[in-house]
Amino acid sequence: MPTLIDFNHGISAIDSEFLRPLLDAIHLVVEDGKAAIGDAEARHIFLREGMRELLVSAALAHGCPLRGERLLEILEIDVELNAQGLGIWLAEIERSLGS
Repeated sequence: MPTLIDFNHGISAIDSEFLRPLLDAIHLVVEDGKAAIGDAEARHIFLREGMRELLVSAALAHGCPLRGERLLEILEIDVELNAQGLGIWLAEIERSLGS
C-alpha cells in the first residue's frame, strides 16, 4: 500500500513507488472543498495560482489602486518566486521524511 505523508494545511504526498519507495510522489492539495492532484509541475501551477490569489487579495486590502492585468503584471515575479520557494520547501520536507 502506498505511503501517505501529511504536511498539514491541506497538503499531502502519496508515494507513487515509481521504481522504488520514496523516489517520487504524487501531491494532493485540498482547500475549501476543492482538491488538486498531480506531479511537481501540477503542484507548481497550483502553488502559483494560490500565491497569485493571496497577493492580489493582500494588495487590494491595502488599498492598491491597480486592478486587473496591470496588478497581475506587477505581482507576477513575486508570485513565481514565492511558488518556487514553496515547492523547494515541500521537496526538502519530502526528502527529509524519506531519508
